Amino acid sequence: MVGDILLTVAQVIGGIISGSLSLIADALHNFSDAASLLIALVAIRIGRKPPDMFFITVLQKFRRSFTC
Repeated sequence: MVGDILLTVAQVIGGIISGSLSLIADALHNFSDAASLLIALVAIRIGRKPPDMFFITVLQKFRRSFTC
C-alpha cells in the first residue's frame, strides 16, 4: 500500500512536470487502488472484532425490517 502511494506521488509529479495527462490519469487509478486496499484492511480489522450489544441490536433491527 505504501508502494502504491509513493508511485502515485511520483506519477503526479512526473505528469505535472512533463505535462502528461496519461501519467496523471494513471496516478488517479493507482490512488483508487490504494484507497480500496485501505478500505479492505479496515473492513478486515472491524470484522475480527467480536460482536457487542450495539452490533446485535442493529442486526436484529435489520432482520426485522427486511422480513416479510
